[in-house]
Amino acid sequence: MLSLIGWTRGLSSLLYLVVSCIIGVYFIYLSRKTNAKLLSDFGLYVIFMGLWGLLTTIDFLSVLFTGDNYTIYLPMIYHFFLSWMWPYLSGLVSLFIIFELLKPEMKWYLMTIYSIFIIIVFYFLIIDPYANIQYIFTNKPNEDLVEGIVVFGSPAFILSSFLLISGIFLGGFGIYYKSIQSSGILKKKLRYFSVGYTVNFLFLAFSTLIPLGIIFFVYRIGMLCTYWFFYVALREEQIEPKKILPKKEIKVEQSLFRLSKRPDYISDEEITYYKEQEICLVCKGKVDRHSYICPKCRALYCEKCALALINLENACWVCNTAIDESKPVKLYKKMEVEDLEVLKESKIKDIEDKKL
Repeated sequence: MLSLIGWTRGLSSLLYLVVSCIIGVYFIYLSRKTNAKLLSDFGLYVIFMGLWGLLTTIDFLSVLFTGDNYTIYLPMIYHFFLSWMWPYLSGLVSLFIIFELLKPEMKWYLMTIYSIFIIIVFYFLIIDPYANIQYIFTNKPNEDLVEGIVVFGSPAFILSSFLLISGIFLGGFGIYYKSIQSSGILKKKLRYFSVGYTVNFLFLAFSTLIPLGIIFFVYRIGMLCTYWFFYVALREEQIEPKKILPKKEIKVEQSLFRLSKRPDYISDEEITYYKEQEICLVCKGKVDRHSYICPKCRALYCEKCALALINLENACWVCNTAIDESKPVKLYKKMEVEDLEVLKESKIKDIEDKKL
């Protein structure tokens, strides 16, 4: 018969495992649909985090249906593959996302260094698990569930602490500092990522190093809540919301899309973000090998949008450089605004003349 702590840990682990896998698969599907690559990486991170509760879930079902903690009798190598391997793999994926945002040109070099650290942790967990993992079998066998924490002062503890501290420093403070240097929607997204990552890693640290007991479900619910911050930060969306429906429609192959209003200002951070993520400046979609790069400001356009802009303005949105040098630049939208201003001034003058 399961105790209250057993029910709390078991149900929260089962719920966390199922919900995390569903959310992770949905994020991967959504990333394929919207071409948001980092959202796919985060989906993999969520799945790995959910699999961390696999051993506790199996132990819960074992006691529930057989009345015995059969996971106690499993060889320790099974405990590694059913539990301890997954938080480190999820941490590695999260570091990849951070390096992609902070230092994309150095991400593979940095990933190699952290991968070596994690391989060393795996070595200690497999070769000498009892010296690195302390299992708390509780005072109520076959009523409570097995709980494991990293042994204080062990090699796994030292290496894990380094990974957690560096992860919080890079993902929390590093991303937040980058948000201070950014502007617009990019600033908002980076701050969401910073908050979500910091809280997520703090929950991860507590559950790895401290026995949680009855408050275990608080940790699980908290981890699920942090996923929302990551989703808001990594999903694709327009730089500026559409307040006025655009008037021009452009036929491209077999589809009809509306060309967004030319932004009044595009920051250097936004241009850099689009180039690093290989996103078209106009349609915000993923560009393929057939793309146009402005020779002056290096702004990136997909082939369809470049052809559409040639027919409309033939000008880069950032620097007004001609896209097709054989054709003139025609700033339609700027002319329309000027015409409206002239019309407005003429009407005001007419009204004043009538009053006189």
